[in-house]
Amino acid sequence: MKQTIIVFWGLLIVSCNSSNLSKKAVQSEEISFQLPDSLFAFHDIKNTLIINDFWFDRNDYEYYSDSIQKRPFIKLDTIQLRKWIAPIFALNVDYVTGYMESRFVSKQKIIDGFTPIVVWVTGDDYGALFYILLDKNYNAISYFKLSGGECGGPDYVSDTLIELCPLRHSFIEEKKIRTYSLTEIIRTSEKGKEASIFDSVNYVSEILTTGKIQTKQIDSTRYERVSENSNIFLKENK
Repeated sequence: MKQTIIVFWGLLIVSCNSSNLSKKAVQSEEISFQLPDSLFAFHDIKNTLIINDFWFDRNDYEYYSDSIQKRPFIKLDTIQLRKWIAPIFALNVDYVTGYMESRFVSKQKIIDGFTPIVVWVTGDDYGALFYILLDKNYNAISYFKLSGGECGGPDYVSDTLIELCPLRHSFIEEKKIRTYSLTEIIRTSEKGKEASIFDSVNYVSEILTTGKIQTKQIDSTRYERVSENSNIFLKENK
């Protein structure tokens, strides 16, 4: 009987210790998902034109909000990368945590109980701003690419046509995000200066009360004009 009591108390102690360790693990993860304002260089940004001022310091391999380097972008930790960033790309989690980085950029105003954050994601030939909507438990409900994306450089469509990386920017209006994408196709004939072809597409995205983001294409336009990009490109490739 005495041995039975000893075994019982031993199991109870082990159970309590395991429970405490489990609680501590959960608490540790919850702590890592706290989002104090101090994590973000910006608050409630209205558009993605701010990326034109982003500064990458090659000495310390860090991104800053501008060339003055007063506000560095804080990196997401491994848990945050696994929970928020990996699902965006549907890639192997180990690849995302090992070869990609993400940084906090802006914390937006709460919408219908959800907390929107904007993060800068970088990797091989990749750089983009993402809008991620989090619930009260810091689970990602939806995401939207605001600006940037994968681009390894100009795409040689043919001997006389070169497609440049698309230019994409977004404007945030509370529960709506307006986005435009502009792609330039340069003509490279022997005539010299020629008009480039531009494909412009406009979208509007609405943040629903469920936390989902619904995107619709509004219009698309193709036009031609001589651009500075085409002049520079033709000079460099003469």
